[in-house]
Amino acid sequence: MLDIIEDNLPHEYQENTSISMGTVGNIKPNAGVKFKKIPIKFDIEILDLFLAYAYDVDNQFITRSALNNMYTLINMCNMNLYKNNPGLRARIELLSYMLEARLHMGFDNRKILMNYAIENCENKNYIKEEVIPEFNTIKLNSKMTQYLNSYVVDRLINGFLYSYKDEIFSIFEDLESHNYKNLKEINHKVKDVITNLLFDIRNAENFSDDVSTLDLTEGSFENTIKQIVKRLRDPSNKLLTSIQALNTMLNGGFERKRAYLFFGLTGVGKSVLLLNLLIGIKKYNKVKTKDPSKRPAALYISQENTIDETVERIFNMEVTGDDIRNYTPSEVVKLLRTKGELTLNTEEDIDIIIKYYDDKEISTLDLYSIISDIEDTGREVIVLIHDYIERIRSSKNYQEIRFELAEVANDYSVLAKRLEIPVIGAGQFNRKAADAVESNDSNKYDIGRLLGKSHVSEAYAILKNVDSAIAINKETDDNGNEYMTFKDMKQRSSRRKKNKFSSYFAHPLDPENGIKLIPDLNMEEPLSKETLDELIADSEVISRRRPKRRQIKELPVKKKDESSEVINSDNVKDFNFLGEIINERKSVKEKIEKRTQNINEEEKLENIFRNYKDDDKYIRNDNGLIPICINTEFFENKMEWQDF
Repeated sequence: MLDIIEDNLPHEYQENTSISMGTVGNIKPNAGVKFKKIPIKFDIEILDLFLAYAYDVDNQFITRSALNNMYTLINMCNMNLYKNNPGLRARIELLSYMLEARLHMGFDNRKILMNYAIENCENKNYIKEEVIPEFNTIKLNSKMTQYLNSYVVDRLINGFLYSYKDEIFSIFEDLESHNYKNLKEINHKVKDVITNLLFDIRNAENFSDDVSTLDLTEGSFENTIKQIVKRLRDPSNKLLTSIQALNTMLNGGFERKRAYLFFGLTGVGKSVLLLNLLIGIKKYNKVKTKDPSKRPAALYISQENTIDETVERIFNMEVTGDDIRNYTPSEVVKLLRTKGELTLNTEEDIDIIIKYYDDKEISTLDLYSIISDIEDTGREVIVLIHDYIERIRSSKNYQEIRFELAEVANDYSVLAKRLEIPVIGAGQFNRKAADAVESNDSNKYDIGRLLGKSHVSEAYAILKNVDSAIAINKETDDNGNEYMTFKDMKQRSSRRKKNKFSSYFAHPLDPENGIKLIPDLNMEEPLSKETLDELIADSEVISRRRPKRRQIKELPVKKKDESSEVINSDNVKDFNFLGEIINERKSVKEKIEKRTQNINEEEKLENIFRNYKDDDKYIRNDNGLIPICINTEFFENKMEWQDF
């Protein structure tokens, strides 16, 4: 056994004492455990990698737990092995202070970090001239970082085994010689030492910052909360779309670790919407990858349209509505690069990767290998967009469609969490949704409001497995302008507030091609509308269910200005618009009268209240339960209903 040495780092834990690491990491001290100096000698190359590791404050694969592992390992090293090598000793000393600065002092600025470490080292000049130039040029990629994490863990566990060895041998010697009072005593000794050893090993292996547990233990609590807050405050945690209203509905954008599904009828533009999202994410986001050596990439997997069809649609969306076949290949390339802005100019510019697979050709498990293969090419997938949920096999490949779709949705969610990316997909509404739309003869506006959870096949099983579900529909206003409507069906967010566009909106499509959602992210005001019904918008009644008679707005009467000029024949033409306004008012009045024909508002309300159930929040009519709160105006005006 190695003799105890006295040659320690100035701030190092003393030999044969327990190393209390609860304040700096996730390894907790165990009573009676003595972490000994271990006979492991590092060479210059590995120590330079350690220094580059500790100095890399931007690498997301270098977690606090991983830093703590390295700090513990360095403090367990037998410094006597480096006694005659000043280069190795200087590196270990510098490394120890750099790790101390990050863990104890909380420094995450490189300049401050280095100044603190050098200030505490003995041979400052040697470190500045010989050590720093050697490791300062090293750039760690994700694979090298992960290798170093495993390298440290393997040797740290070896150090734990070395420290527990004597105690384990002693217990088994007592067992062999029957040196114990009873079986219970010796059993407890064995159990305790093995439990403590396993505890240390498991904590060393858990060097990821993927927080799945929170407790109030000092050190652990602070570390976990800091990790969570840091991630929540990270601006790259969410990916913006090109549409202000959709960002509002999504509570800021597409968030990491969340799964999203857009549902629509056949032919309403689900694939078109996903392409719009793909282009919007590329154009309106700058992303820092977890691996600094990789470029961010948005992965679009289609099992609906081929690569040819997808490229043709992108050309029509971003360049021109003309047929792509009217242009030469060189012209198409140039137009996509220039007008389409499909370029990569900086390291933070997002790459676009489009892949096509036949129906049922791949499963959700294949998505992992597809993404892994992409990352081997120097790109990091930051979002997965898949078209669409009914065309991919689940990880369990159920025969019944209802179980299969629910499992695919669950696989989306699991993948999003494991890879820490948003996963966006699309799904098909059932026949019931088509019937609801086709039978809506009373009103041709905002048909998307009719669509909901009941129109999703096996709605509960699917929707419970995703974080967000939105119904979409393609509609037209009175002027022939095309819109895509969005209705919120589910949003899993504790901070989400009910406000404008949070539950429903309609966004205009580009009239030139009919497939591009017009971007408005950089506009002062959103282009989206809360309703396509001009009468509702005109009377400022947004909720279709509110029992309030629509009123025609009266034109404001402008008082005659005595100082104004006398109107002559030259400027009479300026007032021709008054005739247009009068005609428009007549047209609006005719529409209102037609819609309200044979409708007695008070009789309808009385019928509703006659069906009132013993509930203080809802009333019942032919359409189901309606919140009482939306009928407050009626209550206020009708004395006979005061008891309600």
